[in-house]
Amino acid sequence: MLNHYSQLLIVLKNQTPLVAIAYIDISGSAAFARADSDGISGYGFTDYFNLLKIQGKWQVVNKMFVSNY
Repeated sequence: MLNHYSQLLIVLKNQTPLVAIAYIDISGSAAFARADSDGISGYGFTDYFNLLKIQGKWQVVNKMFVSNY
């Protein structure tokens, strides 16, 4: 089963930095997610996460990121 979710917006307490979950793709017990952030020490980042559902809980097994100046 494949699920797609996009543009779920999360705003942190003081609204800086701004983090948006841009994409989540779930297939069985594996998932991929992308989060875009802005305003972290004046920089923006795109984070990519690989997740596995292990014993009923989602766990990050890999993370990559790129800075967006």
